[in-house]
Amino acid sequence: RSYEIPMLHMTPASGLQHKMLTEHASFEEIISCRPELTPVFVHEDGEIEVTEFDHPESALYLFGKANFSPFVIHGEGHQSVRIACPKMGMLWPHQALAIVMYNRGLAYKRERP
Repeated sequence: RSYEIPMLHMTPASGLQHKMLTEHASFEEIISCRPELTPVFVHEDGEIEVTEFDHPESALYLFGKANFSPFVIHGEGHQSVRIACPKMGMLWPHQALAIVMYNRGLAYKRERP
């Protein structure tokens, strides 16, 4: 709520019930149901460090498993970011989400004083 995230999408479907959560069979399904959003994959081999990333106005951030299992779907308009974590080696998806959204908020403040 702090970052005005209107909906969470999750894969694979597990039967969780929450008004802000929609479950899907795959990342491809998530992307196809939100074509108006720019897909941004967050993983350890992302193209650009999150602190240097120019966040799209309307983004669909996609996070993989905590063990960073490969999940990147290459497609037109897809982007990817990484979060440096030199001592930990990995982040849980909810930790990565918080970092990405915090960074997005900082970028928003820099652009709109």
